[in-house]
Amino acid sequence: MTMSMAVQEQQYDTKALRKYGYGWEDTLPKEVTYVDGMAKFDARPALREGLEKKSGIDFSKANTISGLTSGTTDLTLVPIYVDPMIVDQTRRLTPLVELIPRVTNYGRTADFNQLTARGVVGWRQEDAALSELNDTYSRSSTGIKFAYQVGRVSGPLLAASRQYLASNYMDALNLEIRNKTVTMRYTEEDTIINGDATTTRTAYGGNSSGGDAAAYANEFSGLFKSISTNSITVSGNNITINYLRQAIRQARTANNSATLGQGDPNLMVTDFATLDNIKALLQDYQRYVNTTEIAWGMKTVEFEGLPIVASKFCPTSSNVKKLAVLDTNTWQMRVLQDMTYEELAKTNDSYKFMMKLYETLITTAEMFNAQLTTLA
Repeated sequence: MTMSMAVQEQQYDTKALRKYGYGWEDTLPKEVTYVDGMAKFDARPALREGLEKKSGIDFSKANTISGLTSGTTDLTLVPIYVDPMIVDQTRRLTPLVELIPRVTNYGRTADFNQLTARGVVGWRQEDAALSELNDTYSRSSTGIKFAYQVGRVSGPLLAASRQYLASNYMDALNLEIRNKTVTMRYTEEDTIINGDATTTRTAYGGNSSGGDAAAYANEFSGLFKSISTNSITVSGNNITINYLRQAIRQARTANNSATLGQGDPNLMVTDFATLDNIKALLQDYQRYVNTTEIAWGMKTVEFEGLPIVASKFCPTSSNVKKLAVLDTNTWQMRVLQDMTYEELAKTNDSYKFMMKLYETLITTAEMFNAQLTTLA
């Protein structure tokens, strides 16, 4: 058994830790707990005792950092060590990026045909005249949209950061590439939910969706913008069981259409506050909250067999919140080119690159989806 394993197994044993010198050359191995307030465990006195025995120094008589003159001697004698881990306080999950099917696309538009009505001859008398009744088709075309993220790292910064690679400190270029990649996914998730191809809006990051031409939007239309047949306005009311059932029913029946077919909704999407309200309703209604596991181990609440996914990209303001009931079989992310890294021209002492993505969201049958709008 190695020293690290021995300490890990006895990490709450003060006597076992006393043999190590706190701060000495044979200090504790990595990731050994020596202070845990919740467990009422503090091995620092024992560690100091072990160090005093090994060194013969009485540290109760030694100078301490707090005893040095602030801002001078303490900064001179105590070197700075920055943890290589960077804590991302902007992180968000992007469930819709993963749940919407990604489909290859040829050309700059996503085109498909729809069968919108059937010509039905039906029953006739013997030897009746037989006339054909044609089915009705329509063509749908949606333009591919183009998203970009651009990053740049100066030569001096890159040179300075690479000196610390041996200490597992990330070099500046890799950090910039990783951040721009994640930002692209956040932009994509926001557009899948809130995108508007006709009206400029404030998109993720506070930027105009019109980009360099604010008169129109450069993005594709998202879920909430694309659903029109079954858009149910609740006029600032709270979510209710009846509203949920109405949205599911209209998605399944194409708003009770006599000519259109039947949908098969299998997912609901909303914000976290509305999800909490649904949980409260379910606890009152059935005394417990059903949960289910969907793609890649994602555990969600379900209502009448439909999992409910919450996204921080959904609207959160009162009377603006929404909930979508989706048949994911009717949605496709048509991809002309998936996210790609490309270096840009070098015109000064820096490394510049871009991430690019060519795609558009389409719904082959929006009437088999529904949404609740203006939730309180």
